[in-house]
Amino acid sequence: MKRKRKTQAERREETRERVLGAASRVFARRGFHATSLEAVAEEAGFSRGAVHYNFADKEQLFLELLDRRCAERAQDIREVFATGGDDIAATSEQAQLAAQQALDAMAGDTEWRALYLEFLAHAARDPQFRRAFARRTNDMRAALEEVVVERTRLVDDALPMAPEQLAVLIDALGVGLWAHHMLHGSRAVPPDLFSHGVALIVDGIASRAGATSQIGGAA
Repeated sequence: MKRKRKTQAERREETRERVLGAASRVFARRGFHATSLEAVAEEAGFSRGAVHYNFADKEQLFLELLDRRCAERAQDIREVFATGGDDIAATSEQAQLAAQQALDAMAGDTEWRALYLEFLAHAARDPQFRRAFARRTNDMRAALEEVVVERTRLVDDALPMAPEQLAVLIDALGVGLWAHHMLHGSRAVPPDLFSHGVALIVDGIASRAGATSQIGGAA
């Protein structure tokens, strides 16, 4: 059977995917500043012109990798909370699963770990990139905020902070535990530590909500 020829759009998409995969590996090995389009082209098996045709510069490559990862994480969060119920027990289980997946994704992928550190380092030095980085991570955290706002709507009085701030707290806890795991390993940060921490937060909110309800009923 004669194979169907790929369209120009399909060939270009295939090229972009190979270039992005190569860029991820080279950025992780060399860092942002030591990486060149020539090095990415060599890793991908293309000419520099083929890389430049798809990406204007290495920063565009860098941001495309970040875009994809943030979109994947946002989708993961939404999928976890889309299954099961929305009561306290279900929310606690879903939150623990989402936390487990997040820490596993960061701690288990050494290439992404190195790449994320490069994002942070470049953002610290370059204000323009910092703003672009912040916009993309804000989009990812928006998925978490959606869940927190939705699941806390009935217990707003029990929250010691705005739901959006709670989302920031959970996000920062995950990043901090991942960084601690990178430095100190699984003995200091076991795989289930983040999920246990999130469970404490959810259960604590539930307890505060129950206490507030009892006080209101007594009044």
